[in-house]
Amino acid sequence: MLSHAKAVQVYRDLNVSSGRIGITLNSCWSEPLQKDDPSDVEASYRALQFEMGWFANPIFGDGDYPKVMRERVGDRLPVFTPEEKVMLKGSITPLSL
Repeated sequence: MLSHAKAVQVYRDLNVSSGRIGITLNSCWSEPLQKDDPSDVEASYRALQFEMGWFANPIFGDGDYPKVMRERVGDRLPVFTPEEKVMLKGSITPLSL
């Protein structure tokens, strides 16, 4: 993700007047086995965070890994500096609608 963010930074430094920057993410989808069972709902959410949130949250969210990953994996995940978090959060070009 940091290499993506740095590549975006280099591209923007070139002052290119057109084009968009994006990222393609792939994920398996998870649904709770029993939708009325809170533990199944939580497990489904956690699976999605580990599958997609791992990559999406730093870019589209708060610039860091999902909270559930930090809680479960702890210090085995890299820690982003405040500057890296800002760089990650801005590493796509929003679509003009």
